Amino acid sequence: MEFNVDAYSGNSVVTTTLVEGAVEFFFTDKYNREQVVFMQPNQQVIYEKEAGNARHTTTYVPKDIAWKNGQIILKETPLTEVLWILSKRFNVEFAVKNPAFYNYSFTGIFTNQQIERVLEHFKRSSYIKYKNGSPVG
Repeated sequence: MEFNVDAYSGNSVVTTTLVEGAVEFFFTDKYNREQVVFMQPNQQVIYEKEAGNARHTTTYVPKDIAWKNGQIILKETPLTEVLWILSKRFNVEFAVKNPAFYNYSFTGIFTNQQIERVLEHFKRSSYIKYKNGSPVG
């Protein structure tokens, strides 16, 4: 069995991705009842703590476990998710000044690159400008 869990204390969701084997994902719903989702490989459960609900989807596993190899893999990844990945990887925070950028998504692979290099790729591909490591409008 191989799986990945993203459960940062400051995050409102817990995300579990199953690589191989089988997993039962238990959670408490909004009525305080225990629920279970049976997972198979290439599936992901996103549990929203406050709402008490879980979404069960198919996922692109290499993207979810890329951190193990020092990679960031994006596959039509929305900007909000990109910023979350970069925040975790580089221990930084972002402020987006132009909400139109939230309509952007990105595809690419970054291996062992510094944040400045990653942000430079976003700048070239989408005209996003950044200052002090944070995108600005």
